[in-house]
Amino acid sequence: MTMIHFEKVEGLGNHFVLIDETQAQCEDWPSLARAVCAEGTGVGADGLLVVAPPSDAGVLRAMRMYNPDGTEDMCGNGLRCIAHVAVADYAEDAGRAVHIETIAGTREARVWDADSVEATVRASLGCPQLKPEAMPASFPGESVLGEDLGVGGRVLRVCLVSMGTPHCVIFGPHPTEAVFRELSPMIEEHPRFPERISVMWAEEVSSHELSLRIWERAAGETLACGTGAAASAVAGILTGRVESPVAVSMPGGALTIEWLGTDAEVYQVGPSRRVYTGRWFVYD
Repeated sequence: MTMIHFEKVEGLGNHFVLIDETQAQCEDWPSLARAVCAEGTGVGADGLLVVAPPSDAGVLRAMRMYNPDGTEDMCGNGLRCIAHVAVADYAEDAGRAVHIETIAGTREARVWDADSVEATVRASLGCPQLKPEAMPASFPGESVLGEDLGVGGRVLRVCLVSMGTPHCVIFGPHPTEAVFRELSPMIEEHPRFPERISVMWAEEVSSHELSLRIWERAAGETLACGTGAAASAVAGILTGRVESPVAVSMPGGALTIEWLGTDAEVYQVGPSRRVYTGRWFVYD
């Protein structure tokens, strides 16, 4: 039997099991993710975060995130939690820029109001990708910013933005509960998205505010999504619906998204919280 120490962290209700790679004997992170993220038989989480030593000098830590089905992905809320834990545990000065390696590239983060439990984090999510092949998605052209998608006998107008992980943004009043639960998984697994896609139902509140309902690929409905909030703000700015900064309200709370336009990086500002620690037993 092997024992793995973990901690539970969350950002706006998007919750994760976090494990330090240097303190765990694990050769199969996808299998561990499926086990620990499972409700009832596991800890229960929207993903498994693995913090590891960086491969480049000048980078504080490296981050990997695995969905509940074991697939690896990028995660904005997870990035804030990793930055918070890394700064707290490695005695970095709060407010100083640190760099975290991710599957989507190295990202800058600044941690404020930090203590051992809670913090506010401003983190870069890199530049948005608009080309359909970046999703990947089978649409023609250089971008998809209001194209028709047929699903479930309906035609939806969709925008596609990748923030290291792909998002399908649908603007308009929030759908009914029945429509949300019927169409969201159908969009996620639509043939036009061969690697699946997260679905953001975005409602305009004002010129600087969006309200979001979230369906994440491989996880289903979640209370918040950092990359999804960023993708929705970018799509809203590009289509003239909102202006930066954008307050994106989600069931778990709000993120502030900042984007100055083409070739600029997208920044998110929001909370991180450490919840509890525990031990996970792996039986041989």
